[in-house]
Amino acid sequence: LQAADSAEHGGLNDWRLPNRKELATLVEFGCYAPATNNAVFPGTLSNRYWTSTPFPGSQPLTAWFVDFSDGSHGNNNINAEYQVRL
Repeated sequence: LQAADSAEHGGLNDWRLPNRKELATLVEFGCYAPATNNAVFPGTLSNRYWTSTPFPGSQPLTAWFVDFSDGSHGNNNINAEYQVRL
């Protein structure tokens, strides 16, 4: 989260990690591997992407992710190496 807050890209510096509901809006279930519209979101990898939403009851060690291989959601330890989309 801190890296996202301090990220600079394209002349902008107000980037952040989306929450679970926000990131899930990019999923298109008619698509698979990646489960998103490549014309709108080119270069999306068929991997898990972190969200800023902590998993209840395990804070701060576990957070939600969205898996863009099939559009599923899950949670894991925050030390797992997943993609991020700012």
